[in-house]
Amino acid sequence: MHPVAAPDTGSATGGPRIAILESVESLGIAIWKFPFFRALKRAYPGCHITHVVARKTAFSGALATLTPGYVDRVIEDAAIEKPAKIAHANLRALDPADVVYDVRTKVARVIAAKMLMPHRQFVSMLPGWWLTSSVEKRRPRPVHWVGRLMAMIEVATGAPADWRGRIALPEAAQRAAAALLPEGPRYIGLAPGAAGRDKVWPLDHFLALARALSAGGDTPVFLVGPNEADMVPKIAEALPDVPLIDGRQSPTEPAAGGPAFALAVAERFAAAVANCTGVGHLMANTGIPMVSLFGPTDPQRFLPWTQPIRHLRSQDFGGTEQMGAIPVEAVQAQVMGVLDDAARRSWAGPDPYSHGLQAPGRAADS
Repeated sequence: MHPVAAPDTGSATGGPRIAILESVESLGIAIWKFPFFRALKRAYPGCHITHVVARKTAFSGALATLTPGYVDRVIEDAAIEKPAKIAHANLRALDPADVVYDVRTKVARVIAAKMLMPHRQFVSMLPGWWLTSSVEKRRPRPVHWVGRLMAMIEVATGAPADWRGRIALPEAAQRAAAALLPEGPRYIGLAPGAAGRDKVWPLDHFLALARALSAGGDTPVFLVGPNEADMVPKIAEALPDVPLIDGRQSPTEPAAGGPAFALAVAERFAAAVANCTGVGHLMANTGIPMVSLFGPTDPQRFLPWTQPIRHLRSQDFGGTEQMGAIPVEAVQAQVMGVLDDAARRSWAGPDPYSHGLQAPGRAADS
C-alpha cells in the first residue's frame, strides 16, 4: 500500500520541523493526542508538524476537520513497520526532521526509525527514555499515557509542557449545539456508555443521578453514540423531559456532525460524568470539569487529561471491579465537588508525571 499524504496545511515559517511516528490511531487514541499537539506547537514556536502513521489514523478520517492548526501534514498508510525491506526504504525516504517523536513501544521499530529516518534529535517513549538523544533523560516516565507524551516534550526541551486549551470548533457545530442547549440552565452532561460493558456504570444509576441532579436545580443531558443504541429507548421512556442527544449528528444542522458536534455539545456543559471511554476523553478536550468512573481499568493510566477532574473507583466501594458498586450519592457529591473546584480554581493537576494521582517523580515505568 502506498503512503497517503493529506494536503500540507502548514505555513512556510522556517520553524523547526517535527515528525511524530505512530502505528495506528483509532478515534479514541487520536483524541488523546490533541493536548500533545498543542503542547508541541507551544514548545516549538512556528514549527511544522508531520504526523506519520504506519496504518490508518482518525486524523485522516473522523477528526480531519479538527486537525488544521495542530498537525500540518498527515501521512497515512506510511508502511514504516512491515515488511522490513519496504519499511526501511520508507523511513529513509521521509523528509528530514529537526526532532522526531516516536510514540510507539515496539523496540525493533523504534530502533529502525532512529537508525534510518533523517533527524537531528530523536525522542522515544521507551522505558528509561532509551534511544532518546537528550540531556533530560533521567526524568521518570509517567504511568499515564498522555502524561508520557507530555514528559517526552519535557525530556526533549527541558521545559514544562503547556497543553492547556480547547479545540477550535466549526461555527455550524456550535450553532447546532446552542440550538439544542440554549443559555440559561446549568447543564450536566451524562455519558452512559463505553465500548466494553464491564466499564459501564449501570444505566439505572445514571437515571437516578439524572433525577437527583434535576431535583437540585440542574439540567442533566444524556450524550450517546452508537454503543448506546439499546439505552436510548430506556432513557427516553424513564426521563422524557431530559435532553437526549446523539453526538454523531445534529438534528438541526446537516453540516454539523461527528466529533466536532459532540465537542460543541460538551462545551455547553457546566460539568460531565463519564465512564472510562472515548467520549470521556473527547469531552476532556473542551476543558469542562469532569467526574470519571472506573472499575476494571486504571485511572493512573486512563484518567481523562483535563482539569479540574475527580474520579471514583469501584474498588473503593467494596473492593470489586463491578461498576455498580459506585453509589449514586457518591457520584453526585463528586459532581458538586468538581464544580466547586472550578469555581475556586483550586485544583493542582493534571501533572505530567502523576496526573494528580501520585506525587511528582514517583511515576514508574511499566
